[in-house]
Amino acid sequence: MFALVVNDGILDSEQDNVIITVNHSITTEISNRFVNTKDKQIKVYPNPNNGSFTLELKNFNRQTEITIMNLSGKVVYRIENTERSHFDLNFPYIQRGIYNISVSDGLRMKTRKMVVNN
Repeated sequence: MFALVVNDGILDSEQDNVIITVNHSITTEISNRFVNTKDKQIKVYPNPNNGSFTLELKNFNRQTEITIMNLSGKVVYRIENTERSHFDLNFPYIQRGIYNISVSDGLRMKTRKMVVNN
């Protein structure tokens, strides 16, 4: 039997843990007392693109930090402390390749892959 405990990383009186238990017959039991949270979403389109694309964020309720990195980890774009949810971005000189777009609101981070074919 294996157990995995995931929490929100905040030490408070509420226990917002999700516990997943998997036994040998591959049945899964999920017990949680999760506060209703909306799933944070990142939408990138078109994907693949030529360096010009739209980035939409959904359910990020706090100021966010957006970072775009190449696969070597080099940051090619960063915007901090934004409350915007829609970005029309254009990087005419970006190299072709695969990029990771990470969005963090200080509590949680989501990442999406983007392909540039210019």
